Parts: sequence; C-alpha cells; structure tokens
Amino acid sequence: MPLRQIKTLNKILANKNDVFLLAHIDPTSASCSEVYGKLFRAVVKKHESKIRGQFYGHTHMDQFIVNTDPRDNHTPTSFGLLSASLSPLGTGLPRFRLYELDNNFNILNYDDYAFNMKASKWGKNYNFK
Repeated sequence: MPLRQIKTLNKILANKNDVFLLAHIDPTSASCSEVYGKLFRAVVKKHESKIRGQFYGHTHMDQFIVNTDPRDNHTPTSFGLLSASLSPLGTGLPRFRLYELDNNFNILNYDDYAFNMKASKWGKNYNFK
C-alpha cells in the first residue's frame, strides 16, 4: 500500500531529527507512479530540514536526483544520490561507495570504488570532490 508508506514516512519524520533516507528505488523514478512521487516529494519538502541525505540504488548507474517542490515542479528542495551496484548487471562494472561524514552527519565527500573484472581487483574509481 503506497499511501500507507507515505503516511508512515511522514509520521516517522515528524518525530525524528537528522535522518538518512535509504531505499532501493528512487521514489521519483519512472518505476514509481507519478502520484507516489509527488506525495513523496511533499513529505520530503515538509521535513527537508531533518533529512541529512537520500541514498538510492536500482539503476546500476552513477546518478543523482533533484527533488522539487511538488506544488510547482521547479523549486529544488533536496537531492538524492544513486549509487551504482555491486551487481555487474547493466554496466558490467560492480561498484560501491564510502561516504565521509562530519560529526554532525553532514556528507562531506565520498569515494567510488569499482571492480575491474579482467584484473580481478577493486580500485578507486573517483573521489567526489
């Protein structure tokens, strides 16, 4: 029940501070309904000061999303980071990230690591900064 998920998220965020949202699928992607995405963005807008970061997967690519105010679809309210996957599906390049946070849990930077299938070893793909 997607509406129940949105209500639960809103209730949890109302009673918490400094949260990270972690999900497999970005709630504003084409894999989710437009209504769900709009409701999700409304909850994120309402609690934007409490959300320290949003982290998603599913795409197997290195991407980010910008959430916009659902009332105008133009005003940015927050962003989410979509990391590539440990699975080589789609890209043939298994990857993971290590995030660097400060003492207040603000995201300072991250290192992206990739597995070279031919050499059978991990290596740093890039540093976000």
